[in-house]
Amino acid sequence: MAGLTAARHLVQHGHTVTLLDKGRGVGGRMATRRMTDTDPPARADHGLPYVTPQTPEFQALLDQLVDEGVMTRWLPSDSADTITAPGYAGIDGMNAVAKHLSDGLTVYTSETVVRIGTRVAGWQVETESGNLYRVDNLLITMPAPQALSLLKRSGLTLSDIDQNVLQQVSYQPCIAVLASLNQTSQIPAPGVLIPTDGTAQPTGFDGWTMLIDNGQKGIPGPPTATILLNAEDSQTYFDDDLTAVGQRVLTGLSHWIPAGSVELVQVHRWRFSLPATQVNNWYLKADTPFPLLFGGDGFSGTQPCLLQWPNGLESAFWSGRKMAEQLL
Repeated sequence: MAGLTAARHLVQHGHTVTLLDKGRGVGGRMATRRMTDTDPPARADHGLPYVTPQTPEFQALLDQLVDEGVMTRWLPSDSADTITAPGYAGIDGMNAVAKHLSDGLTVYTSETVVRIGTRVAGWQVETESGNLYRVDNLLITMPAPQALSLLKRSGLTLSDIDQNVLQQVSYQPCIAVLASLNQTSQIPAPGVLIPTDGTAQPTGFDGWTMLIDNGQKGIPGPPTATILLNAEDSQTYFDDDLTAVGQRVLTGLSHWIPAGSVELVQVHRWRFSLPATQVNNWYLKADTPFPLLFGGDGFSGTQPCLLQWPNGLESAFWSGRKMAEQLL
């Protein structure tokens, strides 16, 4: 979201922008998995399942996406304090939102950046495929731990102050369990459960943080369910046999996903899922010969409401917007 937002803003002001994404598609945690080759396929969101806007500017963007037929307003059933506004979800999955936001932009996917360096009048970016990109300004929106590794591989040293800023950002892991079903789940409307005293006890598995019926959320096709594990259990099971993890989770949640309804199970690991600690600035402008900015969901500016889940996407939106404004 940070890179897409920055690119859209810069392009609107007449700049030429190139986006590099190591994934097969854009979006990062706005991810939707195609689980089967059926027609239609079974699909499930396995990253950020929905967003709840906390600022008028971000809500305006989401309302625009609703008007454009990409998102829908979707009220979660949980009324916990962390959810203070109706949720917005992608009509065809959250990845469709990212694809829509990338329309009209120059995007190269499956391009993993392995090295950056300076040239006479700017930056040179080298990717794993051997391609070189030469740019005047460089914005890096990957998670800060990955950015630090990239700098080390590149032989680039930031000032102690800049280095310390990036080192402040840390992330929680998350394991997502996806189940393709032969019947609708028993998850009550509108299709999302968040553990409370009333929901965690009878499950037999207390390590989940969200249980989602993707069909009720708007994704068409055969029924699917997504279970997101909490940070503690995700860390515990991160290097375990993922197939065994998925089966154990579904066994514990059979109250809402009966064992006989499960046709296929897939498990995905997010090493850098949501920020555990953020920097109270929208971005870092490094002290380098040419403009080099670091941003993303690890930067929360001065908005206290963006310091907690599920506001990582909104932090990324503001970070990208502020980086673009810095360059204009």
